[in-house]
Amino acid sequence: MLELSCLLAEELPPEPPPLQRDRVVFFQRLATLYVRYIQVFRQLEEAHSMLVHPQKRRLIRVILTGVMGRVLELKNEMVEKEFSEYHYLDDVLHALKLTPTSRDRFETEEEVIMIIQMAERARQGRLRAKLNKEIRCSQEVHEKAPLIKSILLVGPAGVGKRMLVHAVCQETGATLFDLSPCNTVGKYPGKNGLTMMLHMVFKVARLLQPSVIWIGDTEKMFYKKVPKEEEECLKLIKGEDRVLIMGTTRDPQSADIKALSKMYSKIILIPRQDYGSRYSKDTTHKALDLSSLTKVTDGYTPGHMVKVIKSVVSQERIQELTKRPLTAADFVLPLAKFEPVFQKEEEAIKGLEDMEVSECESCSFEVTLNLAYIEAIWTRDGMQVKSKPSCRISTHGKKHSLILNRVALGDAGLYCFQASEVQTSGRLIVRARDIHIVKELEDVETLERQPVSFLCEVDQVDVDGRWYRDDCRIRAGDNVKIRHQGKTHALLFKSVRPEHAGEIRFTAERVSSYATLTVKELPVQIIRPLRVKIAMYRHRGLLECQVSRPNAQVRWYKNGKELVSSKKHQLISQDIYRQLTIEDVRSSDEDTYTCDAGDDKTSCQLLVE
Repeated sequence: MLELSCLLAEELPPEPPPLQRDRVVFFQRLATLYVRYIQVFRQLEEAHSMLVHPQKRRLIRVILTGVMGRVLELKNEMVEKEFSEYHYLDDVLHALKLTPTSRDRFETEEEVIMIIQMAERARQGRLRAKLNKEIRCSQEVHEKAPLIKSILLVGPAGVGKRMLVHAVCQETGATLFDLSPCNTVGKYPGKNGLTMMLHMVFKVARLLQPSVIWIGDTEKMFYKKVPKEEEECLKLIKGEDRVLIMGTTRDPQSADIKALSKMYSKIILIPRQDYGSRYSKDTTHKALDLSSLTKVTDGYTPGHMVKVIKSVVSQERIQELTKRPLTAADFVLPLAKFEPVFQKEEEAIKGLEDMEVSECESCSFEVTLNLAYIEAIWTRDGMQVKSKPSCRISTHGKKHSLILNRVALGDAGLYCFQASEVQTSGRLIVRARDIHIVKELEDVETLERQPVSFLCEVDQVDVDGRWYRDDCRIRAGDNVKIRHQGKTHALLFKSVRPEHAGEIRFTAERVSSYATLTVKELPVQIIRPLRVKIAMYRHRGLLECQVSRPNAQVRWYKNGKELVSSKKHQLISQDIYRQLTIEDVRSSDEDTYTCDAGDDKTSCQLLVE
């Protein structure tokens, strides 16, 4: 119960911890909590089985159910973060000082091993039965599955690359064609010998499909670029053909990485074995400390261990087992003759990996070299990448990083790292964000000179939006304000005018929302009326007033009779000014004149001297 209390205190601190952006650190925290909750679950399970009191058993059962739920939640998060149901927890187990001999468990090790073996055999049996069923209808499966023409297996010598090639052929019943350089060198001389051989092999492979064409030590064929003959042969494989090219390499850095990636559509790293993969409980040899031997063999490949076992466990040694049992020391000296594959060397082999992120997320490419402060160049699709606010290149000792902030669709491509003789590449795939409108725009009907606001809400933050009126973009100004806070976007008019009326549209990437703005004009008013005017005989007379709106229509009257534009009378509308000009004023022009704006009007007397 104390351990459970400590776990709950760590997960629910008084103040929420800051968000963890490092994916590796976040997963390590999840894995640590997962292992610790498993320990608590085992302890509560034992307590529940030992208790007799029914009320205490019910209480323990309630706590057990809660712990089980938390274990499932952590497991679900681990699967979502790694996209796999299987995880490597060596670092966590070592940090918690848990080993197969000292880990808290309440079944015997023999029972645990038996359970794991039974579960694994059952899983493999189900997979094999499913695969056999698919093989019987392989043509249909091949048509529905993604088209993969070529695969490259990368890893140190002895990790089982060749075994996997033979396993693929065995499980699918495919015919194997070995085109490794060591197998074909000197057999087809002449200028066109290689071309003839490749066309012949691919033709036979299509006739005997399913077929696997294996190219061992494939880096020897890519020192400069993709061989023209192989590039043409790839085009011979059609979508309906069940022909797969499999390459294996232990030294991909010595090849042209860009050409290698062009030839092989999928590149798979075969990693070193971890502690759990190397350890197996042996009950027949009590003197053999397998736990210590498993730790000593860290970095050694299965090929190394097979050779050591064959050299130590000879026929003569088997006959002496009853008198001289096997010990861990018997294997240490033969192991010392081999060079292990250390983690840094494996990272050099691994290099960059393909990455897929969503638009506007951040991502990073990292490469660790064996020497510090080596000058390097980053490129994207052959163009050099330089540091800028959205793309930061950094070097810390042996570690080189390329960090992309707020990734855009245009950032996708093949990123290459080159330093001295080391070259590695990885492809960045950017998924377009699927943005949805949560709150649509609403139609607005108002009077002119009134403030108006439009609000639109999307389902994601950091979304750039644009506002339009009748397909013309609206920009911020003294009368127009554009606001963006979180998921909400706003368009504000301080004083709306009739010319602002129309269709208002908000667009965020590939989604839009529409609304109609209707502005009713205010009644026209005479803001400066006509005044009594005295005009000189045979001169020009001018009457003028001001209206409240520039587009207001007015009519002029003389003693109730409407005037029209002529040489005698000129009707002028300029902005808010309305003028009546009378040419060659005579005594007959002396009368009452009226300017009628519909909703309002004004009159004055014209006098002639």
